[in-house]
Amino acid sequence: ASWISLGGALIAGNPVAATQQDGRVVVFGYSAGPIDRQLSWVIEDPSAPSGWSGWAWSRRREWRSGRECSSTRA
Repeated sequence: ASWISLGGALIAGNPVAATQQDGRVVVFGYSAGPIDRQLSWVIEDPSAPSGWSGWAWSRRREWRSGRECSSTRA
């Protein structure tokens, strides 16, 4: 398999990939947020033309403390 760009613009640290229980891969990284960097992710999506969902990101900082956070799709 060849490498493809997942788009987006990660700004800090190194991206991390994990496998979900259903076997799909999810990639996490930090992107620029309105105030600070924000946690962003993209998930394998066989129905998408690229094979990946669009980037989503956390709107709140609660994920740092382990509480549930809302998300928005890019």
